[in-house]
Amino acid sequence: MKKKVILVHGYFKTEKDMFVLKTELEKRSFEVVIINLPLTFKKLKSVLPFFKREVEKIIAESEAEAKINFVGHSTGGLLIRRFLAVTEDKDIHFQEETADLVTEFLESGSFNGGDKNGV
Repeated sequence: MKKKVILVHGYFKTEKDMFVLKTELEKRSFEVVIINLPLTFKKLKSVLPFFKREVEKIIAESEAEAKINFVGHSTGGLLIRRFLAVTEDKDIHFQEETADLVTEFLESGSFNGGDKNGV
């Protein structure tokens, strides 16, 4: 079973911005899916339902024991963090503390200054 990675691009970007990372992860035997978000002119909160549906599709198409990892760039990381915080699906077991640690570490150098209100 391959480990699955969901890549999420940042604001005003597209899936194309994640292709290099996708290629590198695939070389290391990861199965990679990029979620192409409509983030160009929409607020982050309005994209959350779309993101949730896309993740649910990916989970439904995955093996029962699949471990899914999220990797987000900039706003993509904020969206992942928000998604993990509001997901109540009892069949999905997220390790929120890991996402929080990574996000907190990266936020200190992000252009948005780690603005928690951006979510």
